[in-house]
Amino acid sequence: MKGFGKGKTKKDEDASRAKNIAVVEDDELFSFQLNWKLNSVGNHIVNSFPDAASFFAFLKEDEPDIVFLDYFLPDANGSEIMDQIKEIEPEAKVIIISSQEDPEVAADFTKAG
Repeated sequence: MKGFGKGKTKKDEDASRAKNIAVVEDDELFSFQLNWKLNSVGNHIVNSFPDAASFFAFLKEDEPDIVFLDYFLPDANGSEIMDQIKEIEPEAKVIIISSQEDPEVAADFTKAG
């Protein structure tokens, strides 16, 4: 049958829609560069936060799809923040970004999901 085929799946629709992305990073230059890159590859909504407090204020109002999370922040560490994200917004994907070199920390985050 001509024209008969597989329609768009929910996964296809999810992949094509704009993502709500949060960047939690206290390094202004790195945050700017990451924002620029994320905005250049799609029509995403990107919000940046220099600390955990401002990010959690945002989280009360909005639901990010993806969170880029620095491990070292002035008011909290990444594992504390990740635990709270998973409680508040369990569907959010969290990507840890850091200069942290301790392999145990990386293993702990991998186990946490």
